[in-house]
Amino acid sequence: MTERPYASEPLAKLRSHFEAAQAAIVRAKHDIRLVNEELIERYGERFRALLHNQGREHGEHTVEEDGFRLKMVRDRAISWDQDKLKALMLELPWEAAEQIITMKLSVMERVYTRITDPNIKGRVDGARAVDYKPINVSFSE
Repeated sequence: MTERPYASEPLAKLRSHFEAAQAAIVRAKHDIRLVNEELIERYGERFRALLHNQGREHGEHTVEEDGFRLKMVRDRAISWDQDKLKALMLELPWEAAEQIITMKLSVMERVYTRITDPNIKGRVDGARAVDYKPINVSFSE
């Protein structure tokens, strides 16, 4: 059974706990950001040099410093020119395009709600699935 430490608290007290927790999160995120910035300032060049010496631009390395293990990571983000990929997809045989290019098709909900042709709407409905997320209750301003 889930612990319910606030079960007997009035709503005003719940709101107070909620606001205090939110303020603590903001302070903690700020402190974490400052610590991360300091770690990058102290060890970032060292990590860049390690990657460079390995002939890499991204990767992960763990070092020990003053009895602490520091994990240094540089991820990469890859983006693709959508217009060029669409043009390529039209030029390639369908089987090749399907194997090379990842395609996730969707219909924006505002476009879906504006479909008036019953034939098209019915066909689109056949591909549409709606999943509901859990209920969330929170304080609002």
